[in-house]
Amino acid sequence: MPPTVPEAVLELFGIVVLEKQIPEVLHDPLVTLAVKKAEIVGQISQYLQPYLPAIEVAVYVESLAITSYLVGGLFLTWLTTYFRFSFAWVVMIMYMTQMGFRRNMTRLRTKITRDISGSLERQRVDKGAETVAWMNAFLARFWVMYEPGLSATIKALVDDVLVASKPGFIEDLRLTQFTLGTEAPRIELIRTHPGSDKPESMYMEWELNFQPTDEDRPGAMSAIEITAKVGKGFASIPIPVLLKEVSFSGRLEVHLTFSHDFPHIKTVKVGFVEKPLINFILRPLKSMDIMDLPGLNTFIHDQINWQLSANLVHPNFITLDVPQLMGMVQTDRPLGILSINIAQAKQLRNQETTGTSDPYCRVMLGGQEIYRTKRISNCLDPFWGERAHIVITTAMIERMLGMPTMADGLKPDTLYFEIMDYNEVRKDRTMGMTHRLTLSNTSQPAGPQSTEALVAELRETTPDTMADAIIAGRPLPGNPVNDSDAGPAPNEACYSGILEVVLNSASNLSPKIVSRNATVYMVCRYENRELFRTPPKKRTSGKPNWGAVRGYTFVKDVRTKRANIVFQFFADDRRVAQAELSPKLVQENKVPESLRLFSLHGQAVGDIKMAALWHSVDLAQNQSDFVPPYALLKFRVKNAKELKNVETFGKSDPYCKLQLAGKQIGQTARKSNTLNPVFNETFWGLSMSREEAIVAELWDYNDVAKDRTLGRCEILLSDLL
Repeated sequence: MPPTVPEAVLELFGIVVLEKQIPEVLHDPLVTLAVKKAEIVGQISQYLQPYLPAIEVAVYVESLAITSYLVGGLFLTWLTTYFRFSFAWVVMIMYMTQMGFRRNMTRLRTKITRDISGSLERQRVDKGAETVAWMNAFLARFWVMYEPGLSATIKALVDDVLVASKPGFIEDLRLTQFTLGTEAPRIELIRTHPGSDKPESMYMEWELNFQPTDEDRPGAMSAIEITAKVGKGFASIPIPVLLKEVSFSGRLEVHLTFSHDFPHIKTVKVGFVEKPLINFILRPLKSMDIMDLPGLNTFIHDQINWQLSANLVHPNFITLDVPQLMGMVQTDRPLGILSINIAQAKQLRNQETTGTSDPYCRVMLGGQEIYRTKRISNCLDPFWGERAHIVITTAMIERMLGMPTMADGLKPDTLYFEIMDYNEVRKDRTMGMTHRLTLSNTSQPAGPQSTEALVAELRETTPDTMADAIIAGRPLPGNPVNDSDAGPAPNEACYSGILEVVLNSASNLSPKIVSRNATVYMVCRYENRELFRTPPKKRTSGKPNWGAVRGYTFVKDVRTKRANIVFQFFADDRRVAQAELSPKLVQENKVPESLRLFSLHGQAVGDIKMAALWHSVDLAQNQSDFVPPYALLKFRVKNAKELKNVETFGKSDPYCKLQLAGKQIGQTARKSNTLNPVFNETFWGLSMSREEAIVAELWDYNDVAKDRTLGRCEILLSDLL
């Protein structure tokens, strides 16, 4: 229903009038203008409806800023009048207030325009298509220079295939002529679909058209000629088959997958959305066009369409590995395994003023630590019994080759063992090291000679003090590494290998857990050992990108229930979240492209983009080095009587540590305020020799000071077995 004349005037001019005050000749125009205004306002409201939430947020934020300017201006004006300043100060305050108001209004208009323009652009890209005249102009000039080399490369590749696969009755089969013509293919339209669930991928549709039309220009048309020589020697007859004026048109799907490593495009998947239209002239013996024969045209096109549908028409694609096509090789990749047995050390020299040293062994290669054993507390005859599997990578080799010989004669590929005394307060001190073994001089598989080279006396850092202690180790030759990125099939018999982990970035981080201005980094661990840590990133706005940080570890048997790969996320040096990945999924090639990060309370806080590869390494041939245990022993710690009281007030709080061959195999619960504790606890241990000793040591627990010993008992297995 149209409005009345007073309603129309109120709608148009915002004033209230009576109908008799308006001339009758203006009644119809005013009502028409009011109706048109209402229609235009309705259309604008409907058009802006999708953007209202963003506009309302922007208006609310800027209105708060404007209000703060006005309140601040009024307050400053009141202060100026209260202290009786001159009127010039009031003018300056008014000027500053209006400048702030104008600046905020300009910012508001810019935000609204940017949001609406961005939304319109995304809708246009999603629903429309864009012409690429600039690219066709570039191809028209570039194709003339690029086509000869491309045709020659294709001809050489096809010639090798034809010669290798020719039938026996054909003496020679070659591609005698191959040219794509000097007229470049055209890209008519490109439709981009950025709205993908995966931010690291992109999907496009290209409308291609390769139809050379300039028949008068030399070399403009494509031509392919295959010559087959039938017969032998002088009796062979060449039979040429000419294929010319090839043209096609169709819609092409292009899927791009991006990567953090150069060239930043990992794969390109190409295929047709539907069957393309293909035309050509086929002339055997360079005679008539056999495509004009009844029935043959349809048969040949059906065969071509069948082959294309099986390989290049949706959902089938051709996947191109861009780094491989560019001849690029991964800068860091595993080469093999260095396997070392670290047995024990004996009669170490005590480095502690009070108490006994806490030794651990670290393996050094080229002056850098590549492995560290567990720490044995309060022991000068530690038994580690560890077998270290160290992954040798190309980066490690390149680093060693680039290192000069050090001043003390240490070569980059020198391997040696160093015993360190652990201390929580001061820096760890060395307790000695073995003689050095140069790996480049060990070209034969490990045998008695190489073993003897590593079984050496531990020497102190100063020549006048020596310890009569030995450490046993044996390097094993690394087996060839399966360098296939896909890893072995799940049904293969090899379940040991190198686990390669690559960490790229994090996204969708919850601002409640991770501040956008926090300094963040990640640590990757496996079996409580740190594989790598990323460099810290500051002020990442919730999207830290570390590039491609790699780490390697050896997995002896992926079928056993071992620890998962743990990705720990740190913000301002606090561990706030972590993600886990099973090595079994890596071996089965079922690694997801991203992992969900969970806080310490189980709340999802974001995602990390990573990759994990499995490289099979078969160590079955080295199992002959395994030494079976001598016996499985069962220990029962019952009680102790009349212990010495070392407490000033009250009584001792004793507990018992049980060691077998210098390795702790158990510890009882603490008994408070007693000198006659009853434990009644059972432990198990594996003995490798009847010459080993069982040690039961009693300690007094203390909350503040270091625990003190209450006594020990040592029994040789040879006295029992």
